[in-house]
Amino acid sequence: MSIVSEAYDYLITNVQTTLGADWFRLTNPLDTANNWTLFLKKGWCLTASTMQNTRRSICPTTAFARDFIITLTKEYVDTDAAIDADMKDILEAIAKISQFVDDNGNVKLNSGTINMTINSDTGLVPIGNDTNNYLFTEITVRIEMYLS
Repeated sequence: MSIVSEAYDYLITNVQTTLGADWFRLTNPLDTANNWTLFLKKGWCLTASTMQNTRRSICPTTAFARDFIITLTKEYVDTDAAIDADMKDILEAIAKISQFVDDNGNVKLNSGTINMTINSDTGLVPIGNDTNNYLFTEITVRIEMYLS
């Protein structure tokens, strides 16, 4: 298995562990809104985004960075007290993921070493349909990988 696959699997395993069993992994990570409503109530997924050659090398190893997007979704109820609780719930999830990345920034995998950092998140964005309202955010995690 390559370092790219190992890094992806490492994120999948640890995001689920960090969020806990009450968060569901979305079945369609490429189209967030096109998932079961049960999963969107408190869901997450991982997708790969852009890659950048860092132009750094330590002979014979070359580094490149890939951004991974962790998407979180949360159903919200459109009342003042309820929406505050729902927003805090998703903000706490962002904080947990940020803490995990910060605590595990440099990780040795079987295929090599990765360095993880949180780049940004999109803030809380409302999405909805005729019957349900959801908040979602996308957290960008940059993983620098070293290939020989």
